[in-house]
Amino acid sequence: MNKTQWAAGLIFAALLLSACRSVPLATSAAIPEGCSRATALPAAPLRYSAARAEAGGLAGAGTIRVERTLAQLSDWHELGGGWSLLNVAIEVRDANSLSLHLAGLKLPPRTELWFCSADRRSRQGPYRDAAGGELWTPVVPGGNALLEVVVPDAGRHDLAGQLRELYVGR
Repeated sequence: MNKTQWAAGLIFAALLLSACRSVPLATSAAIPEGCSRATALPAAPLRYSAARAEAGGLAGAGTIRVERTLAQLSDWHELGGGWSLLNVAIEVRDANSLSLHLAGLKLPPRTELWFCSADRRSRQGPYRDAAGGELWTPVVPGGNALLEVVVPDAGRHDLAGQLRELYVGR
């Protein structure tokens, strides 16, 4: 390889690298596990009554339309080690079980979404992708639940989505 070829290769590599969008990784620290002691921080409350739920196709089930973006539901918490947490406490009076429908969901790389009962015993997740931007969670028992999203600090602004509906068992 002559000097001209070497220089052309170097320029090509520099152009290729500058065209790539690099997102810094959090750190080598492990992802804090959602719905655990590591994420047990005060959560923004979202409160409803099961009486507000529209009747669903199943007896004793109903739907509450929420239609709020994740950013509207909570503030960010710094977890340290390059990680942030968005968490929402969901409280539906007189509900026996809850599940969620999230829409327009875009999870940045290394992001994990968790859904769990308020006592953190029943945990669903981690969800790392949402086919077509939609996610329907499994049911957790009780009328109190937590939605937690653990995101690398560098990806906070790339998180998008909406809590479209709560599914309520009565």
